[in-house]
Amino acid sequence: MKYLKYYILVLFLFSISCSKYEDDINYPNEKTDHEITLHSNNRVTSLLMTNSEYKDWVNNDGFSNSEKRKVITNDIYKKFPDKYDFIFFVLNEPDIPESINYYGKLIGVSNDIEGTGQSIYNYSSDYGSEGKLKSIMQLSGLEYLRSGPALHELAHNWANFGIETHYINSSGNDISSFNYKPHWGFTGGNTKGQLGGFKQSSLIENGG
Repeated sequence: MKYLKYYILVLFLFSISCSKYEDDINYPNEKTDHEITLHSNNRVTSLLMTNSEYKDWVNNDGFSNSEKRKVITNDIYKKFPDKYDFIFFVLNEPDIPESINYYGKLIGVSNDIEGTGQSIYNYSSDYGSEGKLKSIMQLSGLEYLRSGPALHELAHNWANFGIETHYINSSGNDISSFNYKPHWGFTGGNTKGQLGGFKQSSLIENGG
């Protein structure tokens, strides 16, 4: 069990649309560089790394390295068809490693939607996709898919790139704000959003 605990990268492949012709999709059967195992529920996959590769991925934040993450995704497409919009990498760690400074991170792969503040781009072929893949994300702890920033990172696929927002690091006197895009920052509304903001009705009048 120690071998599994330390060297597996958990994958979650997700599509925002379902096709009634899904059963007709041909799954590739190429030889992969990693041992990739699909769970019996067809919802999650494990990718087995060597000891040194996994340690390098965690200790040096391999996900943030363009070439390293492309090697992994290209290997995934040797086993899976190009029908997924998003791929989550989930570290098999009980909590965020000291070497990584984020709970979750999204890397955009392609965008064909205008009006969100993003440019139109398509780097999907670099990742092994023929155009379907929109983004890849990494969550730095095993439980973060269900109890952490999964929805937050997913929301970053579309937001917030169109509205300038600001935030502060602390409260008190003589404070200054900084640009908090692509989050909601001080944006108010009926409720707090996945990307920040606050419930506007919670504001308190302090006078002055």
